[in-house]
Amino acid sequence: HKNIKTKLFNLYISQDYYNFFKKNSPRLISNIKTDSTIFTSALKNTLLLIAEITIALGILILLFFIELLLLIINFFIIVAGMFFFRLFSKKKAADLGRYRKVVEDEIFFHLNNGFKSIKEINVYNSNKYFEDTFDSANEKMFHIDRKFHIIQGIPRLFYEVLGVISLITLIVYMAIVNNNYESTIAFLAVSGAS
Repeated sequence: HKNIKTKLFNLYISQDYYNFFKKNSPRLISNIKTDSTIFTSALKNTLLLIAEITIALGILILLFFIELLLLIINFFIIVAGMFFFRLFSKKKAADLGRYRKVVEDEIFFHLNNGFKSIKEINVYNSNKYFEDTFDSANEKMFHIDRKFHIIQGIPRLFYEVLGVISLITLIVYMAIVNNNYESTIAFLAVSGAS
């Protein structure tokens, strides 16, 4: 994370004077602070996703050899859930991402203006205006982040609730239908793992 920020900063300051001042400095600050953080977070989440997919594949391979019907049911539930989640959240997540970038630029714009105008702010006693504009942009960012984290957590919550409901339903069904409790317990152990 630190190296990415340093490389971006070095890239910007090594540009010639004319090209540097053609660019919007709040945007450059945003690139260094925010975009590098987003990149690092995306990389971390990708590695976490790879780890979870590896675990899921291990469970699916186990189910393939032990209980093929349960594998097919799990596969259908996972694919259907991913399809519907993507269908309903893709546009919202993209809109939130674009709006987040605009608000992030607004925050840096207010920070930059406040820091550049510190003498005038003190002379004219206009602290309240700068505080209010920054606080307003910061409040927008808080709401965007909250919505994004909710959207990000929905798939895991959906699958966990669905898994618990399915397991409870399976336990009740097998307790009613099956008299062989040893096979029921073995089957439930595999189902619970999946």
